[in-house]
Amino acid sequence: MDIAIDVGHSTVKGLSGNGARTLFPSLITPAPAAVDLGEYGQAQTTLIDGTSYLVGEPARSYAAPLWGRNKGADEDTIRLILVAAARLGAVGDVQAAAGLPLSWYASQRGPLAAALTGRQATVILPGEAPQPIRISAVRVLPQGVAAAIAVLGHPVTESDAWLVVDVGYRTTDHVMISRAPGKAMAPDLAASGTIEIGMSVVARTVAAQVEKVRGVPVTSSEVEMAAGLMIRGQKIDLTAYRHRAAADLADRLARELQQRLGVRLDRIDGILLVGGGALALADALRTRLGVPVQVPPEPQWGNASGFLTALQPVPMVPPATPSATRG
Repeated sequence: MDIAIDVGHSTVKGLSGNGARTLFPSLITPAPAAVDLGEYGQAQTTLIDGTSYLVGEPARSYAAPLWGRNKGADEDTIRLILVAAARLGAVGDVQAAAGLPLSWYASQRGPLAAALTGRQATVILPGEAPQPIRISAVRVLPQGVAAAIAVLGHPVTESDAWLVVDVGYRTTDHVMISRAPGKAMAPDLAASGTIEIGMSVVARTVAAQVEKVRGVPVTSSEVEMAAGLMIRGQKIDLTAYRHRAAADLADRLARELQQRLGVRLDRIDGILLVGGGALALADALRTRLGVPVQVPPEPQWGNASGFLTALQPVPMVPPATPSATRG
């Protein structure tokens, strides 16, 4: 079974070769032992080799986001990959693909591949039968490049150049892609890299602003997925807070891209925006950079789709433009 797992700092995205998919928050923690809720607690508990964990949304009140750079040494990252594999229906041997931010890729791909290859565990999802899983083979790919494989990897009839910008929770990758008839897609390493900011900035900013206005402690995890927040019996609409914070993030990213790429931004066909922040930032980045910005369908799945494509390359009929819709 082929599986592609994108363990982001906010969410885990998983795809399988048979069409299954899973999406859940990147949160995991040992299940609290202080209170035994019997079957009520078991409904939210995942077992990994006999140890009980809260995974995803049930862990939101207990777990901290995964923030470490060394993914190969991060046991929680490995556990989330195993849980994602189980949610995709994996049993027995699987071939897996995962990814890393561009600037982490050179130093971390070896340790991550080594940590995953041969890893095995028995996972019991809530209410399900045991699933013994063994990761028999691993491929680690650079994020951003993986998204480009999924959307820009098909043959073309005319030469073009695109900047793929992958806005994640902690990092934003950018990679320049050149294409030409009869040639493979070519990333330009000199015009590619990682900006160490992402959508977590929006969540932190919203939490700080609400806390300042309302005088009540507010955490990022409370506001990052919520449309509103209840404070002292009053529902606070977070839309305006989030819109202002996203605009500020777009300003920061636009300035950084202009500083890094300069005149090259004026020589591209457009920006392909993917990742969890794509829809929130598309309009603002288009205005600030003055470059056409396109958002593919389901941009959050860009890297996972690229990982799976790398495992199962499929010939594609060349369209006239990238398979994207204008955001």
